[in-house]
Amino acid sequence: MNPFWQQLTLSLAPALLPTLAVLIGILTNRYQLESLRNEMKTGDESLRNEMRTLDTSLRSEMRTLDTSLRSEMKSGFEAQKEMWRTELRRVEEILDARLKHLEEQ
Repeated sequence: MNPFWQQLTLSLAPALLPTLAVLIGILTNRYQLESLRNEMKTGDESLRNEMRTLDTSLRSEMRTLDTSLRSEMKSGFEAQKEMWRTELRRVEEILDARLKHLEEQ
């Protein structure tokens, strides 16, 4: 080998090898970052879809519970109304009987 090339190789090798090592590290790191970014995008979309599914099912269940509660409250109010009607009829009959008794005297 020519002494010039030998001298050039010996002088550039200490600077060139670390530079190549850093360049390889940067390229590897960039590939890993791109892979991680893609994985995060995929995970983010699946998480959003799962949240949408949970939200839809929760809203459906809330509507069902609301309808059920309204129905139970309505039937409870109807039963209460009927009880009051019965009690008022009884009081009315008692008052009519007392009034009739007072009129007869």
